[in-house]
Amino acid sequence: SNRSITFDIIKGLAIILVVIGHFIPENSPYLYVKMREIIYTFHMPTFLFASGYIFMKYYKNDSLKSFYAKKFNRLIVPYLTASVIVISIKILTEKFLSVDNPVTALSYLKIFYIPEAGYFLWYIWSLFTIFLIIPFFNTSKKRFALLIFSLIIPHIPIDWTEIFSIRQTILMIQYFAIGIFIAENHHIRQKLKSNPAVLITPLIFAFILGFIYSNCNIVQLAFICKSTIPYLGIYIVSLLALIIQQYCKKATQSLVFLSSCSFIIYLLHTTFEGFTKALFNKLSIYGNDTLQFCIVAITVILTGITLPIICQKMIIEKSRILKTLFGLK
Repeated sequence: SNRSITFDIIKGLAIILVVIGHFIPENSPYLYVKMREIIYTFHMPTFLFASGYIFMKYYKNDSLKSFYAKKFNRLIVPYLTASVIVISIKILTEKFLSVDNPVTALSYLKIFYIPEAGYFLWYIWSLFTIFLIIPFFNTSKKRFALLIFSLIIPHIPIDWTEIFSIRQTILMIQYFAIGIFIAENHHIRQKLKSNPAVLITPLIFAFILGFIYSNCNIVQLAFICKSTIPYLGIYIVSLLALIIQQYCKKATQSLVFLSSCSFIIYLLHTTFEGFTKALFNKLSIYGNDTLQFCIVAITVILTGITLPIICQKMIIEKSRILKTLFGLK
């Protein structure tokens, strides 16, 4: 009851977008491909925005050692656990089923410095890196300075390394900082919620920019759209969360529940999605028919959402060791 339900709904919506975004077979219809391109511009920024807000809202002034230990146990231990599981499954099944992004035994070593088990795991490294530096920004002025710097640094022409997902961290820390800024400035949230023009205008811009980005061949214009859409996407998901919270009680409960399972879904969804896709490939069910694609897509996406939840509730939460390994303890 002490948590921000709105931001739990945002995380619930964001994890659904993440699972949808990671389903992209070769025979995808044109409209689905374009929809996924747009989703990819804002689904992880939205996740980091919500994480920044929740961090700032409920941050406890622990000792640095205690804070780091908690984040290591909450993020890196589950990352290593999930990576070993994913790599092992790929190695064991690639002889029988088609596997996305094949791995080798060397991958077990690579996971200690790059997200070898699946590129999507960059998020864990980035979030952990952010948590390593954020305690040093311990005043509102310092956190505002971090926000300004984080908005500038992605545009500095430096070829950042992929090791420890530094490049992604440089690109994404701004959204975490925005979440912190919104958490610290309640009056901004109130103005946004009470001004109809402010509510409607971003929706119009988002539609226009999304259309341009999906159909534009002018590099500079496409870049402007791509740079702007994440902020509008965050805004629209937040607005949708407010509407759901106010008018849809059952949807609110479902999304809050999804939010509570979002970390496990994030860690394991590609494994279950990949297994389901491989089965469809094995059975030669994929085709160019739109209805057939929709049935497969819905099945794969639901699998990516529901099976990790079942694993958490029926297996992981029943074992003290598994709860520790997956950061639930």
